Amino acid sequence: MTTDHPPALQRSLPDVTMQEGALVRGVFNLSEYFSDPDQDSLFYSTGYTHLIVAIRSNLSVDIQAPAGWWGEEDVTFRATDPTGAIAEDTVRVTVLHVDAPPVWGAVPDLRVRFDTPFSFTLDPYLSDPDTPSSDLIVSASDPTHALVSGHLLTLTYPWVLNGTVQPLVLSVSDGVFTVNRTVLVAIGSDWPPIIVTKMPDASFDEGTTRRAAYRLSDYFADPDGILLFWTVGNSRIGVTIQANGSVDLTSAAGWWGTETVTFRATDPQRALQEDTVRITVVHVDRPPAFLAVPDVFLNVTTTYLSLTSYLADPDTKVSDLVLVSTNSPHAIILGQGLLLTYAADADESIGVVVSDGNLTGAATIHVRVVLPAGVVQEIIPAWLYWLPMPLAAGALGGFLVYRRRQLEWAFLVTNTGLLVSSVSRRGDGSLDTDLLTGMLTTIMDFARRSFSDETERHLEGLELGEKRVSIVRGDRVYLAVVYRGRTPGSLTSRMRVLVQKLESRYPGAFGDVLDTSKLEGIPVELERLVSRGNLPFVRFGSEDRAG
Repeated sequence: MTTDHPPALQRSLPDVTMQEGALVRGVFNLSEYFSDPDQDSLFYSTGYTHLIVAIRSNLSVDIQAPAGWWGEEDVTFRATDPTGAIAEDTVRVTVLHVDAPPVWGAVPDLRVRFDTPFSFTLDPYLSDPDTPSSDLIVSASDPTHALVSGHLLTLTYPWVLNGTVQPLVLSVSDGVFTVNRTVLVAIGSDWPPIIVTKMPDASFDEGTTRRAAYRLSDYFADPDGILLFWTVGNSRIGVTIQANGSVDLTSAAGWWGTETVTFRATDPQRALQEDTVRITVVHVDRPPAFLAVPDVFLNVTTTYLSLTSYLADPDTKVSDLVLVSTNSPHAIILGQGLLLTYAADADESIGVVVSDGNLTGAATIHVRVVLPAGVVQEIIPAWLYWLPMPLAAGALGGFLVYRRRQLEWAFLVTNTGLLVSSVSRRGDGSLDTDLLTGMLTTIMDFARRSFSDETERHLEGLELGEKRVSIVRGDRVYLAVVYRGRTPGSLTSRMRVLVQKLESRYPGAFGDVLDTSKLEGIPVELERLVSRGNLPFVRFGSEDRAG
């Protein structure tokens, strides 16, 4: 509760309509729409995706729509007072599409032989940001000597024009705009180069070089028998033309896709001919790898080593990488890290393998363990290490052979991961406290993810070989029980009642800092739960024996 009055929205902000690529200044002024009853100074912020929104010092708002994008977007404006109280309003900004004109590339001047048809494709020189190339209409200013079919220009000039240069205006239209380009056509007795056969498209792998992909002399020729000079248009694909006309293709790692590449043959009189091909660089999956992992030094029996920051893959998200194996009996894979457990001093190199689903990478991690003198080193049964795995996967229920019904373990952990109390049927006086605490913190991290739905209050029937686990979540703690046999219908309800009882009776025991003086009867309650598992009201299947 506060005596501060939050900012107020005096009237709704107006929606905005603008054109693609436009900048509209002073759309509105926020001071005319927001106010504060306490006369506090307000701070303004906004959220947007495609648009660019600027709030000026005088609270005037400018909105810019980027070129190439149109549609509708909601933009929210927020006014905040010094106490953090807010007022918001959202406007709908509609960006209208503006048709863009077609564009001519640098069409070269041409040289042709009189009385001889010469064909030249204009496709490589046509583009339009919002109209498919196939829909562009091309025409020429001299239909007597220049015929256009689709985007193929065919020139035929008579002998009487021999030795002259004729200007030719080429026009392209998208149905709304028409754009012109003038080229000069020189008429002479020289035969221009010709295309012997159409060049085929090509492909090769990313990060590699394809030698002799083409031999240009197989595709171009000069009727005069004159040596031709070869050039190629710019592209992201590396194209090298050797002196003999052989073409090598290269691609840097990290880029793949398809590009159109135009090859040009030119004779000494500068007459030319061109052909265009599509070259595809095929993506090559590259393996994941580990960055340098520093040596690990431990003075405790257990720890969780996260390897996420040491994982890398050039074409796969780090979050999608999976650790698949390790060669150490002291390491268990949990997510993108290792749970390391030791019963004695050790000095070892641990191999670990990461996979992107197809390829793998490996690393070796040096671990040195020096335990303090007097550390009790009894290891918790190995099956308990696998507890986080079914919790993470959410693997519920499965067929189990009916076994002797017995509660074997119960522990109570706060929602923040603090171990409140743990009771084992065999007694927990010799348990490794470092191992237990570290492991349970990891376990409860997985449990919190599993309880993402606030209405979900228990997980039961999780398989651990011959044992199973049931977990109940309260408002402040988790209660987990490990047992044998099938899931009894009364177990989760009894656990729920016990959690409610503990949270109600011992509220001071579940703070951010554990106060052992306030545990009072909690261990006794857990001991009662574990020791009385054979009572009729806790049913564990037909193999139960009366105590």
